[in-house]
Amino acid sequence: MENWLAQQLDLLASYELDTYQSMRPLSFTNWVTTDNVDQPAEPSEQEDMATVDPNHIKTKGITDTVGMFASYHVYPYYPDFLNLEERYTEYVDHRGEFNNYAGYLKDLNDSHDMPIVIAEFGIPSSRGMTHENPFGWNQGFISEQQQGEIVSHMYEDILEEGLMGGMVFTWQDEWFKRTWNTMEYDNPNERPFWSNAQTNEQQFGLLSFDRHKVKVDGEDDWQDGQKLYKKDNGALRTLTMDSDERYVYIKAQFDPTDKTWWTEQDFNLYFSIREDQGIAVDALGKTEFLADFQLKMNDLKQAQMQVAGDYDSFYYDYHNRLKMIPAEENIESTFHPIRLALNKEFVRPDTGETLPFSSYETGVFRFGIANPEHENYDSLNDYYYDEKTGIMEIRIPWMLLNAKDPAKREFTGDLQQDGIEASRTIEGIDVAASLTDDNGKATETFTTTQAAQYSWDTWGLPQSKERLKQSYYILQETFGNTQ
Repeated sequence: MENWLAQQLDLLASYELDTYQSMRPLSFTNWVTTDNVDQPAEPSEQEDMATVDPNHIKTKGITDTVGMFASYHVYPYYPDFLNLEERYTEYVDHRGEFNNYAGYLKDLNDSHDMPIVIAEFGIPSSRGMTHENPFGWNQGFISEQQQGEIVSHMYEDILEEGLMGGMVFTWQDEWFKRTWNTMEYDNPNERPFWSNAQTNEQQFGLLSFDRHKVKVDGEDDWQDGQKLYKKDNGALRTLTMDSDERYVYIKAQFDPTDKTWWTEQDFNLYFSIREDQGIAVDALGKTEFLADFQLKMNDLKQAQMQVAGDYDSFYYDYHNRLKMIPAEENIESTFHPIRLALNKEFVRPDTGETLPFSSYETGVFRFGIANPEHENYDSLNDYYYDEKTGIMEIRIPWMLLNAKDPAKREFTGDLQQDGIEASRTIEGIDVAASLTDDNGKATETFTTTQAAQYSWDTWGLPQSKERLKQSYYILQETFGNTQ
């Protein structure tokens, strides 16, 4: 490989000199798994089995006048040895803090005879997460503000450890991308046509294309939407839904004069994707409603979305298919937390330590304002309630409802019969709601003998709206202050 790379560099240098009578420093892109540093803690043999060493490629003759530099893509959360090896996790940076990223950069720089550019570094501002970092520099579940702060931190590390500089990955979000812990749950041919908040690879950019059709801030500024339920008494008055390329939106209008319902009752939303399947909801009284998903809110500041056990893609994938997690009982009548995998079980080769399968619950909703134009905006927020207006606004990422391609109304099919690739095209999502007391008994319901259904127009080319994220302005300041 190194021999072939040297030939290509020869060809490039000769072509540029002959054609343009000019020359520039030469490089090729490398990354951590093919570096020249031994990583005894790396659990994946394939990730550390090959080395492509820039030190083995030498300039000569006229190319020696411009020289070479090494180029690496380096992120702080992967490969796994970055989070395991003590010489990185216990490395103290120029701030006096533990910093595995700076520790690795020092090792890399010390092992090279030439200058190094970090040709890719960054953190995604996504809701979904794929890898954890011991210092919180995770691949996902990072807000736009955190993205800017962490990437600035990493850029400072690059300079402080003596490298030439770095290039932020990336300028704009990329809807077509995939991530290992969600790629089995969507339609790979349709990814560019919608924005998946659960797939972190799509949200590395400093420029967003999401429309945010509904600004989640408790303001009554809905222009469209389908009103599903309406009544003139009680605490819960209306339920309206809308959607765009990224989220399903819900507006629940409560009586603003009723100041007690959120302290004494739970607000529950139920969603049905499948026909004649799901969990019967007792809290809806005599109405027969089979729910595939339940979103329960306690005291407004606690919210959790769960999925019917036999419609749980994570459980099917890692229990039925891969045998990595234990069996759970009564999956046809039990709601499961919505989870994403973070790491499969592995053995650390240098110590023999077994690290177990790990995952996290991605169905926990976060309270706060999710309007990018608001001063209190946090891109990780999911819902907000305004006591003055009585309006609760919620946004649900499409994948949390098992959407494979919302543009075509394609959802996960019968997992138990047809497996992880199963899909179905639906007309809409059936919806019901209730307020329940501490004993789970309904005090108010929004349902009928024929469940209300939210439907939306399919689309081809998606609508989008460019917006610079909070991270852009943080990095703008960082780069402006760099000497």
